[in-house]
Parts: sequence; C-alpha cells; structure tokens
Amino acid sequence: MKKILRRWDLILFVLAVAVIYSAAFFAWGYLASLKGVFPQAIVHDVGEAAKAYWKKLQIEMKLGDENRPLHERSNSWYPRGNAAADSGVVAHKQGACYPGYTVYADAASAAYLIDLDGTVLHTWRKPFNDAWPDPPHMLTSNDEPFDYWHRVHVYPNGDLLAIYHVENLSPYAGGLVRLDRDSNVLWTLDRNAHHDLDIAADGTIYVLTQHDLSEGPRTEDYVMMVAPGDGAIIDSINIADAIRRSDYTGIIPRNPTQDFLHTNNLEILDVRIAGEYPMFEAGDILLSFRALSGIAILDPDTRAITWYKGNLSVWQHDPDFVGDGKIVLFDNLGVPLEGQRRASRIVEYDLNTLELRVLYQDTTGFFSDVRGSQQLLANGNLLITSSAQGRVFEVDVDGGGIVWEFITPQQTKRSIGVVNSALRFAPEDLPFLTTPAG
Repeated sequence: MKKILRRWDLILFVLAVAVIYSAAFFAWGYLASLKGVFPQAIVHDVGEAAKAYWKKLQIEMKLGDENRPLHERSNSWYPRGNAAADSGVVAHKQGACYPGYTVYADAASAAYLIDLDGTVLHTWRKPFNDAWPDPPHMLTSNDEPFDYWHRVHVYPNGDLLAIYHVENLSPYAGGLVRLDRDSNVLWTLDRNAHHDLDIAADGTIYVLTQHDLSEGPRTEDYVMMVAPGDGAIIDSINIADAIRRSDYTGIIPRNPTQDFLHTNNLEILDVRIAGEYPMFEAGDILLSFRALSGIAILDPDTRAITWYKGNLSVWQHDPDFVGDGKIVLFDNLGVPLEGQRRASRIVEYDLNTLELRVLYQDTTGFFSDVRGSQQLLANGNLLITSSAQGRVFEVDVDGGGIVWEFITPQQTKRSIGVVNSALRFAPEDLPFLTTPAG
C-alpha cells in the first residue's frame, strides 16, 4: 500500500513540475512576443516558414487539379455565371465615348492596348519566371508560377511598368518590372511590390511594397520611392509607423494580424489640382486600406498620416483625386441586397461639403467583390473595371447609361478571367504607336 502511495506521489510530483514548467514557458513565450526578445524571432521564423510551406501546398493542390474549372483553382478566375457570355467589344455608342485607346491587364502577366472597336494595337507579355529566373525576394519558388499583372503603367514611348502578383508563391507580392515596348526587361525591383503605383511629377515611381516583420506574425505595407531609370530604391515609408506618428493610432488593431491594413491604392496629389484641395498639400499620397474600409492621406515629408476617413464604403478600391475637392472610389460591397448578397457602386466624396454621392450603380448587373477601378474621363464619363466580371465599361453618368463595353476573351466553358485594371488614353498620349522602335 505504501508503495502504491509513493508511486502516486511521484506521479503527482511529475505532473506538478510539468504544469509549472509549462506555465513558465508559456509566460516566457507571451512576454517574448510582446517585447520581441529571445526566442521570439526564432519561433516567428519557424512559424512563418511553416505557414508559407502550408500555403504553398494548399495553392499547389488547388491549382493542380486540371479537372476542376479555373474559378475553383485560382483567385484570378470567376464562374461564368457572374459575367456575360460574349467577348470583345459588346457595346459602342458612336460619338458618346471618350475617344482613345484602352490598356487592360488580365488574369496573366500580359497587357493589351485596344481601340474602341476592340482591335488589339499592342501587347506586352513577360511571365514571372522570365523576369526573375531566380527571385531573391521570394520565400518560395515554383517552376510554374500562377502569376498575373495587378497594375500597369504605360509610358509615351511604349515602356511599361507592371506589378506582379503570384498565387502559388510566398509572399504573393511578386515585384515590379519595367519593360520596353517589345517586352524586354529594362530593370526589376527585387522587392515585394503589390497592388498599385503612381508616378510623381519628377518621374519618381511610388509603389506599394510588403515587408515581413520579425517581431510579430504579420506583414506591413510600405510606400517605396524608386528611380525610373534603373529601379534604384530612393526611400521607403512604413505605413503602420506613419499611422503611429499621427492622431489616428486607434485604427491599428490592438493585436495586429497578418495584412491588417491590406493597402490597395496609392495616388499622389498632382500639383496641377492641389489648389482644389486646400486641406492637403501637393505631393500628399492618397492611400486605401481595404481591411479597414477606410482611406487616408500620407504626408511624405513628415512621414505621418494627416487625414483618415472610414465608413464611406466597404472593402473599397482605387480612390482617385478628381478635382474640386472630391474623391471618387470603387465601393466593392457598399450596396446591401437580400440576405448576404451585395452589389458594387462608384461613389464620390466631397471634402468640402462632406457629402457622399452615388455616381453609378446597377444592382442587377454590376458587382465585383475583389479588385476593381474607375477612371473619370475628360468628357465626364466614367471608365469602370468590374474585375470579377471580366469586363470594362464606359458610363455616361448624366443618364446616358453604358456607352461602351468590353468583355475579356480570356474565358473557358465555366470560368472567366479577371480584368485587374484598365485605363483609357487619348491617342496623343501614346506617340509610340506611330513611331518606329529604336
């Protein structure tokens, strides 16, 4: 009997020691995560590597099943039920459209320049692995990356800037490349560029980038300034730090998680219209935080957020300065319908009157829960990119309805490719089309 009691005493002693050590290690780990001391960095690196490997396996399994439709295997393809069955230009009201050419980026690493009849005038194409045979800025690699251009910018001489997203690599933010008119690589930015870019008056490229943080299980977004001639990095601003230096620190979650801002837009306030925004300064940067459903102004001189506005939209994209103290944006989920259904709309926010006005919505035919953009054209029309529907259309906002519409030809029997972005150019903006190369 005494032997049995001694055995139980030993068992209870071992259990008590185990509980004490477990509590001690838990407390140590918790404090390490808060203070960033040993072994937090090691644990974080191991955890991030495991998450990246698991994500890679999930995506490879998802993309690898050739028997499943593309919209079930990729975020860049949607079911055909969410899109028209035709392709090419399906609507064109002569004389009602803004004259020019449209460049669009689809669900591949390619961009196409088309006229109002849908004729392809020029094509740029460069797969990710051709731009980066051995990408030094990616955590993983793949012989067959599922890549596409999320945003492009065309120069008058035909050069093109393109931001890569890569679904089956980690991180998804693939980088920035400058190509010539024949799709030859001029330079690459070996950083995790994502979503959007803009060009300053002096030619400097401003692009969103994503950086992993060793002191916490998350990434944070940066605004990076890049030299246009060779892609050299000039400077970068941590957006979360810019918030911490502002009066809007409360918008950062107490325990930030992965991609807690999801910055998806960047636009520089042009000096030519800065006088119409007396509350801001020329060179200020307009940002969009999808995860917060809010937009903000970053002062690049003080490196701080100087203005923030939420509750204008839900998971918005592409806020633009359009003059007269107004901002127009793509409100992805701003129109509630029956049940859990939503519709998209284009809205205009007046910084002077604080009024929000709907410029366009169609609850039966316009919806993109992801991406999307709009462009206010010189004739007052709107060019809208409904990404998830694979369509680009021009609207007369004064009641004329749709005056031009294009559906991507990138389709299968059950899926349609996403159109990530589109822009209309006046013919005189692209002289390379009428001049020989060289």
